[in-house]
Amino acid sequence: LENKLKLKYNNALETEAVDIIQRVDQNTGENVNYRETTTWHDGSVLDDEKIDGVIYKKINDKYYKRQYEGAIQLKWFGAVGDGVTDDTEAIQKAFDFGYINHNATFEIGHGIFNVTNTLYFPTRCGLKGSGMNESVFRMTNRTDVSTIDIREDKNAPNNISDPSLTNNTIYTKFSDFSIFGANWNGAVNTEAYEETSCGIFVSNMVKIDFERLTIRGFAGHGILIDKVYYIKLNNLFIEWNAISGLKVANSTSVQSVNCEFRVNGKGVILYQTYAWSFVNPLIESNVLSFRPAYEYGQSPYDRTSIGFLAFESWGGQISGGFFEDQLISIFLHYSYNIDVNGNFICNNSTWQQPPNYIPSYAIYFMGNGCHSNTIRNNSFLAYGTEVDVRMYFDVNTYGNTIEFNKKEHFDWLTQGQAWIWNEYKTNDILERSPKVICHESNEQFLYGKKIPLNGMYYGSSTERPAFATTGFQYLNTDTSKVEVKIGTSWIELN
Repeated sequence: LENKLKLKYNNALETEAVDIIQRVDQNTGENVNYRETTTWHDGSVLDDEKIDGVIYKKINDKYYKRQYEGAIQLKWFGAVGDGVTDDTEAIQKAFDFGYINHNATFEIGHGIFNVTNTLYFPTRCGLKGSGMNESVFRMTNRTDVSTIDIREDKNAPNNISDPSLTNNTIYTKFSDFSIFGANWNGAVNTEAYEETSCGIFVSNMVKIDFERLTIRGFAGHGILIDKVYYIKLNNLFIEWNAISGLKVANSTSVQSVNCEFRVNGKGVILYQTYAWSFVNPLIESNVLSFRPAYEYGQSPYDRTSIGFLAFESWGGQISGGFFEDQLISIFLHYSYNIDVNGNFICNNSTWQQPPNYIPSYAIYFMGNGCHSNTIRNNSFLAYGTEVDVRMYFDVNTYGNTIEFNKKEHFDWLTQGQAWIWNEYKTNDILERSPKVICHESNEQFLYGKKIPLNGMYYGSSTERPAFATTGFQYLNTDTSKVEVKIGTSWIELN
């Protein structure tokens, strides 16, 4: 042992050995061991350009590497977290180490870390805090930039064709911390929208995993994701963001579980995204940027007070959710093959009262591409005692199915909202109208007519449906005979 280690004590602050020296970290005050080395993390030969002064040091013309287990601490690099000091430079210095050593995990530590510019975080690395209320990044004075931008190369936007981004099996993972924007205390200027102001911005990459995060107070989105494949979102709390809590665009394989979206302009926006599921979402009071000047003639993409907007998206599921206090709870625009199942939906009634008289909708269907969606096993509640399952169907939509468990909901929609089917009938496209099913009373509303659930479409000889195609069966009430459409003729079945 004596041949391997010759210790000499220079002073109370440092200890030296043949291959190990000990120094006091000037940022944290802890004793740190450094081991002599000649190679960098990737096996290449060390030189002065690779020395960062924290993980790698040069002492007396020799190179040393910090000895540590577990995560890299931001405070090693000079981050203070006192809620006063600008920690931007120190945090970025820590993240820069991840750009040369992908797969690193960073520990934020306790405190409020003030940030004044975008932090670029390396892909395939991890960032974890001590808890959502214990570790906070706070953007102090900017409403025009994102707080964290995840990149493969700090100096250039991601390129989805880069094999290092698409051919990896490692998730970039964030957990257990908060990100506050300049409006973190809820004092949001609802007239000042800024698309680029986000808590987290991610684009052109694969595999992200966010869990147990709070994101609050941005002039744009809490999280903005564009062209990302394989997305995991778990137990997020997102509020007070002017445009939306979460926007996912041009992406696929999105899994969200137990996430809350409160008091944003919109709760969730999906744009041209497919293969997604939102399980147990809590989407409430997303009316932040709502103004009485709301007009239904606007593009639905620009509308506010929407809980969940699926825009040109498909192959998705919303299940087990809680929706309350939005003008529109779920908006399906040019979207198809979406299953809305087992949610509790309670609309906002405030704006339906004088002097505004702005209707509120549980589900809003719009656009020619909005088809083959299923709304089933949901519970609907209105403020007060009134039943309200108000839905809107643009006549360009088709092939959508609504299933109710309660007859009062079935009757409220099919009788109280008869204008829906009248619009389809006026345009001579009744076959495109939604199919409504009631399991409690074992009946359905098909092509604008109430019939038994397992029954047949019926009417007089003059009421035979013009939209019927070959093979369509019809009960003629004039003859009490079943007829089948063959070509252009109706033939009685024996």
